[in-house]
Amino acid sequence: MNSILDILKPLKSFALAGGLAAAVGMAAPIASAQSADAEVSESRGHHHRGRRARHHRGRRMAAELNLTDAQRAQLREYRESARPRMQAAREAGDREAMRALHREMRERFQSVLTPEQRERAQELRRERAQRRVDRRVERMTERLELSATQQQQVRGILQGAAQQRRALREQARLDGEAPREAMQALRERTRTQVQSVLTSEQQSRAAELREQRRERRGERGERRGRRDHRAR
Repeated sequence: MNSILDILKPLKSFALAGGLAAAVGMAAPIASAQSADAEVSESRGHHHRGRRARHHRGRRMAAELNLTDAQRAQLREYRESARPRMQAAREAGDREAMRALHREMRERFQSVLTPEQRERAQELRRERAQRRVDRRVERMTERLELSATQQQQVRGILQGAAQQRRALREQARLDGEAPREAMQALRERTRTQVQSVLTSEQQSRAAELREQRRERRGERGERRGRRDHRAR
């Protein structure tokens, strides 16, 4: 049953992509934070493309929030001070340490903002989440030929999941612990709900696309392995 959303983008990345972004929307680039899973598993090419994208989102966020020079300087100073710790955690594959750093960065970012800027950041986060939902529905419609009714049903499922993720992240912020089990359970429920909306033909097509995606990932892994071997 771990099927349909895998043809788009794993819900894990939907929930965790950009550790700091999960808390403040497009603010992650400002703190130069990355999700623990992306840091450990993504390819170098994707890593650099993702970093450029986060950089551009960060510039947009800074403009949207009208950050002052003093605020930018504070964030830049903390980013530089956190860089060695992030690098060490990344090289060690220490996901817990990376998550702790992400939480620390999030709190530092929030402390720099004014109340008005924090409210605006929340609005931007909600807008960004809605755009993600819309893009996923569009991709599913294109690949699986969803009907108008199915589109509405899937959109409702994804919007509900996004709201639950926000609640889990807020609780995690208060508790200081990553809600990994709760997030995993939410992903499984969402997959099952989306799967139930599809016809048997659409489910078969989704399985085919998922297998093609796995094969491409395997080919990329082999190419990376050969490059690393030649570099030694």
